[in-house]
Amino acid sequence: MKLSFPNKGLRLGDIFGLCLFLGIMVMAYFLVMRKADRVYVTLRVSQSDLINANTGGISAALPAWYLENIKVDPNPLTNSEISVVKVFQYQNNSNEKTVYLTLRLLVTYDKKSGIYTYNGLPLLVGSYQSFTYNGVLIRGIVQNVSGVMEDKREEKTLMVEGLVKVENYMTKNFVNGLTISDSDDRVVAKIENVEIDPGDSKDNKIVKLKLRIRVDKFDDVYLYGGETAIKMGQELDLDFWNFEAKVTVTDFKEVLE
Repeated sequence: MKLSFPNKGLRLGDIFGLCLFLGIMVMAYFLVMRKADRVYVTLRVSQSDLINANTGGISAALPAWYLENIKVDPNPLTNSEISVVKVFQYQNNSNEKTVYLTLRLLVTYDKKSGIYTYNGLPLLVGSYQSFTYNGVLIRGIVQNVSGVMEDKREEKTLMVEGLVKVENYMTKNFVNGLTISDSDDRVVAKIENVEIDPGDSKDNKIVKLKLRIRVDKFDDVYLYGGETAIKMGQELDLDFWNFEAKVTVTDFKEVLE
């Protein structure tokens, strides 16, 4: 009697099924390892960073029309791929206008590398990136990438020296300990020392002041009241309860509380 054994070779259908199974497993792996997410990206756009696409060189200034087109999205929590949730601009100590944008982006997160990507490009701190928002090409250097919105401002205290020219009768207003408080009743400015020098006429005097001032540090700039940059040789408006003084800053340094 002749014995027969079943053919143990893989048939075409088996091979196809195995490939399909492996393909599904690979796709599942990438879906698990790479997922869509939303992050907040802080982008610095400045005169020295902005590349002029027409000349290939460095733009001398941020055009007014360019800045006017970068507005906070009225509904930043939409499902759009990109929205602008915060715009902050100022002039630094070299009078260069700098803009910090907080963008909310739909990105892909790679668990294995721990890197977010946007439109296929990695979002790396320090990298020069381009984004298109409402028909405007935004170019700048990535400062921060986070799952939550962060503010780069740090609260600091400065010891500021300055002088103000006033009429004789005004000198009595400048007294040690005089303060300015904000809406939360926190002291934001305090006169620590007053010296009176003769002015250039009998009707005027020069008041030299040492002031302790609470400021926000943003990048390399100290901001009083959230908007006025403390600069050497520039006037600082101080609104005391009974008078206003325009103090010309002659020196300042950061101090510990």
